[in-house]
Amino acid sequence: MIKRSLSSIADQALLSALNFGVGVYLISFAAKEVYGLYVQLFAVGVLLCGVIDALIGNAIANLMSRSEANEMDATMADAQVLARLLGVALGIVSCIGAWVLQTQTGPHGHEGVTAISFGAYIVSLTFRDFKRASLNLRQRATEVLRLDATYAVMAVLGGYAMHVLGSATVAQVFAVLCMANALATVSTSSVIQGSFWASRDVLVGRFTQFWGLTRWALPGLATGWLGNSVYLYIVGFSLGLAATAELNASRLLLMPITLLTVAWQQMSRADIARLVKNGNRSDFNRFLRRAAVVIALPASIYLFVLFELFNEIVSVVSLQRYEHLTELLRFWIVYAFMYAVKFVGTCLLVGFGAYKPLLKMSMTSLLLQVILLYTLPGQFGVIAVIWCLWISEFFELTTVWFYLMPRRLRLMKAS
Repeated sequence: MIKRSLSSIADQALLSALNFGVGVYLISFAAKEVYGLYVQLFAVGVLLCGVIDALIGNAIANLMSRSEANEMDATMADAQVLARLLGVALGIVSCIGAWVLQTQTGPHGHEGVTAISFGAYIVSLTFRDFKRASLNLRQRATEVLRLDATYAVMAVLGGYAMHVLGSATVAQVFAVLCMANALATVSTSSVIQGSFWASRDVLVGRFTQFWGLTRWALPGLATGWLGNSVYLYIVGFSLGLAATAELNASRLLLMPITLLTVAWQQMSRADIARLVKNGNRSDFNRFLRRAAVVIALPASIYLFVLFELFNEIVSVVSLQRYEHLTELLRFWIVYAFMYAVKFVGTCLLVGFGAYKPLLKMSMTSLLLQVILLYTLPGQFGVIAVIWCLWISEFFELTTVWFYLMPRRLRLMKAS
């Protein structure tokens, strides 16, 4: 358990550092509009990876809680094929969507090249991300670290070559990340030994099985993602891409906390499956205490270091152009902690299969947030965007922990 925890924390620290580096590079050397477009497209990539995880990753986790280990090999093999087919399809859709997005936010130049680069990046990202999820489900955290370390090294080398050539476009950034994803995926050990391409009927049957388990996860994912990212597009269309860049540059400094919660989810998914299978409330309480330590302790240490070195970070990262940075950061910190507390509860409820109530909650929260985003920022400026997120996040946090979770706990054994 300790080894897995350390490996997962190191893995997410590595990915956090890489994503932070990409953001810092664009903030330092590219126009605000370029960074704003990158942020919008990167958020789409997060969504599309989530689609595969919601439909396939969650289904595998749910099956693990009710199946024997020897039954899972064929399931994992079929899941890998389905994930790759879905990844290619999402890459094509994202290519078209990237082109449309660029036409709506103003002339950027090389829209077609950027769209193709982004589509290829999505295919490579979904392949690598499903491999990560499969390794985590098999509790092979050190191999996840090896996979992502390879990806990070390739991305840094590609980024250095791009910098030497003297240009930094969105298309080039996604081309470099695509190459890094592909090389990391094919150069590391396989998750499923001797995996095969099943017949069409078998794959259709397997997808039907997955769909029966997770059909409510997909709309829940969409509304949850919109709740976390819709402000990027509303602000981009209403206040401009420069305002989007301001918001994300300040949020970028808190990315390690967000990625820490994702690391906890990946590390804990198999544990949650066993927890649900056993149905013991005392085990549930111990699990929550461990989760609080794993997330809160490193997050607090990071925030302490951030504030101690804040002026140096601003200087090194060239954030002086972002005049609202300090003010926005203070508000983002509150949001980040609310998000982490809610996220733990949401992951547990997913383990219980509570997709439908989570969907209803997310849809209500999204409606509330959109209404607020179309009213408050126009009166109070960019800072009001985070106020809107506060309100919707607080609604979800209280719904998860004071309404949905108690209902599930009543069904568990007391000891």
